[in-house]
Parts: sequence; structure tokens; C-alpha cells
Amino acid sequence: MFFVVVAREPRPQIFVQRHGVEMILQIVAALRDTPWRIAIVGSSSWSHAFLTEKHSYIYPDVESDRIRFAQMNAADYDALRNLTGAEIEDCGQHEFLNWMPLFGAMAALDQKPVWSTLLESYVMNSSKALVLYPPVKT
Repeated sequence: MFFVVVAREPRPQIFVQRHGVEMILQIVAALRDTPWRIAIVGSSSWSHAFLTEKHSYIYPDVESDRIRFAQMNAADYDALRNLTGAEIEDCGQHEFLNWMPLFGAMAALDQKPVWSTLLESYVMNSSKALVLYPPVKT
């Protein structure tokens, strides 16, 4: 037995990434001078095959993942902040938006990655990125 699911809208709607960045900028400003140790964690895959229409939903947009990875490593947070919803949807990078608050925090704290890796995949559903930022000295 099998089922066929037909959806009117194949992709979830995305929120504006600028909102996530602006939200975290306000949080960082409020918490920057506190005595607490704070960790900001981003977790999700980047492009997803099932969201990438231009590849017939078969494989993720690895080329766009490489571009975002280079922007992240260069601490080009303005480029990341100014991505449009159309650019995100075109690449199937909906979950990449979960990283925007992290990028906003690192921009506010003037932090650059000290280590990162991109695990590319044309076979699995999505590529995986990992990044490590240094602790902020107070």
C-alpha cells in the first residue's frame, strides 16, 4: 500500500530574516554587560532537496550553501542579513533562517569564526554546516 500526498503549497512560508537578526541584536544589547555567561546556538541544515524546485526537489543547492558558508567565514553579516526571501526560497535554504539570530549576535559582538566545516551532500537531503566562535572577553 502507498499514499500520494498532494499539497497546494509545496514549500512552507518563510519569515523575514532581518527580523531574526534585529531581534537578537536587541537581546545582545540587553545582555552584553551582564555577569552571566551566555551561549547562542544555531542548529539546522542549510539547503534541502525537498525545498529546491530548481533541482526538481532531488538534491540540495550545494553551490548556494558554499556561498553562504564563505559569507559566514568572512563574517560578511551584511550580505547574510540582506538576503531576500526569494533568494532563500530559490535555494531551498528555509532552515538557514534559523542561523540568522546567531549571525546577528556575532555581528553585534564583532565576532568571526575560529573554526567551521561544511559537509556537502548531493545524495542526502541537505548539507550540514558547523561553526565555532570564540568566547567574548569581558
